[in-house]
Amino acid sequence: MIQVVSVFNFDTAKRSLEEWERYYTGEYVHALRKAPGLARYIVGKTMKMGHADTAYSRVATLFYEDLAAFQRASSSPEGREAGRMMREMAPDSKLYVVAAEEVEP
Repeated sequence: MIQVVSVFNFDTAKRSLEEWERYYTGEYVHALRKAPGLARYIVGKTMKMGHADTAYSRVATLFYEDLAAFQRASSSPEGREAGRMMREMAPDSKLYVVAAEEVEP
């Protein structure tokens, strides 16, 4: 399984946080779901706990069956458009592609 983890902050110099939140959930997530092969998509907001400093306010985790599925999704027109949208929303985002395996608790 391939797990893609993206951490980011919205570029509030371009739009307000509220505008980006609406764009993210209303347009970006919808566009990304059209990319072939996406098995699961989880989004979240980081939490400040104790003295921990969080450099990024948002986290998104995408799951694909394998590397080939991720590569197909990334190179598809829908995947490229989602990438363009992310660069517009969060130009300093970080993306981690992880060869993951599920472990029983």
